[in-house]
Amino acid sequence: MTASAVGIYESSPVGFGGISAADGSSTVTYGVPICNSNGEFVAPDGFTLVTCSSLSEIENALGNKKIIMVESGKYGTLSIGTAYDGLSIIGKGNVVFSKISISKAKVVLIRNVSILEYGTDGLPVTAGSANVWVDHCTVGWAKTSSNKESPDGAWDITKNGSLYMTISWCKIMNAWKTML
Repeated sequence: MTASAVGIYESSPVGFGGISAADGSSTVTYGVPICNSNGEFVAPDGFTLVTCSSLSEIENALGNKKIIMVESGKYGTLSIGTAYDGLSIIGKGNVVFSKISISKAKVVLIRNVSILEYGTDGLPVTAGSANVWVDHCTVGWAKTSSNKESPDGAWDITKNGSLYMTISWCKIMNAWKTML
């Protein structure tokens, strides 16, 4: 990816995913990698960038101020269930998870991944999560089921206390129930 191609993405969410201070500045910093002049991705100040190619590598890399670049491939269920502050999961190419669940996490960015053929809820965001930004993702199934009750919702944002969510440039396909 060239440096000029990176400019097509926002560096912070447009909408409620980012809280603005009284002076108009953002109080939330997302880990968005920067493409340098050599065409390599680097982490912005204060963040660590790692590249992973297996679910266990991703799980071991989870942490605060982390940008996890995920190589193309199929992955299982990823659970982000800790109060991380500044965690980004970014797909490099064709990245497919069977589910990503987010609970009690703060300042999380999920970008450029697909969540396909899930069982119950493809991308649930629950239990006090805040400042979650999901961008350029696909959630759904290859074909629509005739059973309107199964699979369950493509995307559920539930529980009191889940605040400041931005869902941008995402595609939901072949799901009877989409978002709660």
